[in-house]
Amino acid sequence: MVRNKWRLVFALIISAAVLLFLTGSFSDHQQLQIPRSVYINQVDVGGLTAAQAEKKLSATVKDLAERKVYFELNDSERWASTAGQIGIWPAVDTALEKAAELGRNGSLWKRLSEKWRLLTRGIKITIPVKISEQHAQAYLQKIEKQIAEPPVSARYISDGSGARVVPHKTGRKLAARAVISQLKRAAAFRDIWSREEIHVRLVTETVPPQVSVDDIRGRRFSVSAGAYTTAFDAENKERVKNIKTACRSLNGVIIPPGGLFSFNEAIGPRTKDAGFKESLIIVENEFVPGLGGGVCQVSSTLYNAALRAGMEIVERSRHSRLITYVPVGLDAAVAYGLLDLKFRNTSGQYMVINPVVTGDSLRISLVSEEKLPEKIEIRCQIEEVLEPEIKAEIDPGLSPGTEIIKDEGARGYRTRVERVFYSKGEVVRQELVSRDFYPPRPKIILRGPDNNRGGI
Repeated sequence: MVRNKWRLVFALIISAAVLLFLTGSFSDHQQLQIPRSVYINQVDVGGLTAAQAEKKLSATVKDLAERKVYFELNDSERWASTAGQIGIWPAVDTALEKAAELGRNGSLWKRLSEKWRLLTRGIKITIPVKISEQHAQAYLQKIEKQIAEPPVSARYISDGSGARVVPHKTGRKLAARAVISQLKRAAAFRDIWSREEIHVRLVTETVPPQVSVDDIRGRRFSVSAGAYTTAFDAENKERVKNIKTACRSLNGVIIPPGGLFSFNEAIGPRTKDAGFKESLIIVENEFVPGLGGGVCQVSSTLYNAALRAGMEIVERSRHSRLITYVPVGLDAAVAYGLLDLKFRNTSGQYMVINPVVTGDSLRISLVSEEKLPEKIEIRCQIEEVLEPEIKAEIDPGLSPGTEIIKDEGARGYRTRVERVFYSKGEVVRQELVSRDFYPPRPKIILRGPDNNRGGI
């Protein structure tokens, strides 16, 4: 009886000691350490501080960052990257936080259970993986540039031999959201920490054209909604070539009701491969040789036709110096990637661009199926003329008293362009199209040195 009593007391003492261990508190110093028998990705981090454990796990983290990831479009097209490059990151902080909290947070039963596991067999933690969509998107954009195919709208070509429709082509683009979803599944449902490569199938989407053959089937475009003509020097072969090259890209372009037209998108980059020649262009207020000289005459002619067809002008810029093929205030400067001419078709009808180059003139018409309900008048006013100032420069190479005009200069202007709409001979509305300031260009005179001017 006495022996059993002492056995019971001993058992109670042992139980109390174990319970005290399992539920005991830790000093501040101990709380900075990960409990013993904790493994993160098979690495023993027990008894280490978070900083020490992170350093010990660095090789494991580096291994994941260098894991090969392949994006595959088909059996022959694929792009190789690494997990780190596309934004697959190990959430080490999350794993360390979880490790440090073992046996210390939660309900009493949870803490006892975790401490018992630590005491008997240890606890293994796997570092969770996060995906930075921003990094993944940036990488996929590089692939997108290589596989994207822009759609090509149908065209309506009208010339002396009649009218014909050029079929449309559908485009292709990368379905980035679907690819990122696959990437997430690859990270979530496989052993991302294995040494196997990660393969992700690229998903593409079809991009419909703005205008398809079905959209214009049976339509006949024969009414000039707005037209404008400009003249050029037929002897300037390179400039004429550029005008014709740009017009070929415009010929038959169809703008649907509500559609937005972009000159730069229609013409494309002005390169030698595209057929453009070197001619004079304006750069920093000066005429200098450059590819595509003459294209701005095409854009300005089209701009005036669009004004007369009632198009809503979305983007248009003046030239930095005066040009002569359209009245001041009615020019439209373009430069690929910098300046564009954009307008929206608000007529409610399909519109076809019809450029014609003959001899020394360019005529561009916007052609519709039916007459527009309103007639349009363009009023261009010069509100102010600014005379150029005269600047004198000393040229040591000239004899005293000699003067030579280096630059005649040019007047400057403030202009105002309005568009007036008429119905049955009455003004129904009037709108301001643009107000521009063309700064005067100074007249520059070179003078020989003044020998009579003395000095001290």
